[in-house]
Amino acid sequence: MPPAPKPKSKKEKQKRAASATADDDDEPIATSVPETPPPPPPKPTKPPPKPTKPKPAAGGSKPKPAAGGSKPKPAAGGSKPKTKKTGEDKDGLTKPATRRLCRRAGVKRIKGDVYPDTRAMAKEFLTELLGRAWIYTEHRKAKTVVGPDIVMASKSIGHQLLQ
Repeated sequence: MPPAPKPKSKKEKQKRAASATADDDDEPIATSVPETPPPPPPKPTKPPPKPTKPKPAAGGSKPKPAAGGSKPKPAAGGSKPKTKKTGEDKDGLTKPATRRLCRRAGVKRIKGDVYPDTRAMAKEFLTELLGRAWIYTEHRKAKTVVGPDIVMASKSIGHQLLQ
C-alpha cells in the first residue's frame, strides 16, 4: 500500500485523523479540537451579610464614648434631658390654643389684642381654681389632685361643671 499523501490544510488533517481506523491501535488518535474548559463555579445566591452595629448591653445603658469625646450619657433611669422652651410657651396659653378655644365657643374671627387678655384671664381663673382644688386635696390627706377635687373647687367658685 502506498503511503498516504501529507495533508496540506487543517481540515484535511482533521478528516484524516477522524478516518483513522483500528489499524493504529497502539497510537492514540490526535485531534486538533481543543477541550472545552470546565464550567465556572456557581455564584452564591445570597450576598454576605453586612456588618451590623453592636447592640447595647442588657440593662438599657448605652456604651460610653472614648476618652476625650463628648460627655457620657446618663444610664437608664436617670434624669431626662432638658428641653428648650420657646418664648410663647413661657406665657402659658399659646396663640393656636386660644384660637382652638375660641373656635369651640363659636367665634369666627379674632382680633390680635385678644390673645394677651385671654392669657391673663385664663391664668387668673386657673390659679383660683387649682388653689381651691388643692385645699380639697389636702383635706383628703392626699398629694394628688383628682377630678372630684376640681369639680368641688369649680362649684365653690360658682361654675358648676357637672349637673
